[in-house]
Amino acid sequence: MTLAPDDVVDRLFAAIQHNDVEALERLYADDFRLWHSFDNSTKDRTKCLELIRTLGHVATKQYRLIESIVKDDRVVRRYELTLNAPGRWSDYRVNLVFFLTIAGDRVASMEEYIDSRDAAEAIAAVQAAGIVLTSV
Repeated sequence: MTLAPDDVVDRLFAAIQHNDVEALERLYADDFRLWHSFDNSTKDRTKCLELIRTLGHVATKQYRLIESIVKDDRVVRRYELTLNAPGRWSDYRVNLVFFLTIAGDRVASMEEYIDSRDAAEAIAAVQAAGIVLTSV
């Protein structure tokens, strides 16, 4: 039974939030791609899984859904993301918008939009904490 696109996205963000790499391996299509607005770069499936593994060791993530729009196989989600890294920083908040394309029960692609200032501050905070993100 194929899930509704919105249900696939719910599972995706639950897996990201809980650092469930095994679930993400099932949810990401084999040719999955993630594009970032702040640096106009595209990451493949392997790089995205690596990033989740890395952040999962040092930070907790909390996604608060603000808005969701579904049109056929496309889902648009707006979130407030709160990051906490014990001993490093707490309640660091960033606003994000994702455009996702769903193929069956898998995520084929994502486009992530973040204000460039928020992105720069988030990357600086992570680097200041001594965390190396080779995927960013």
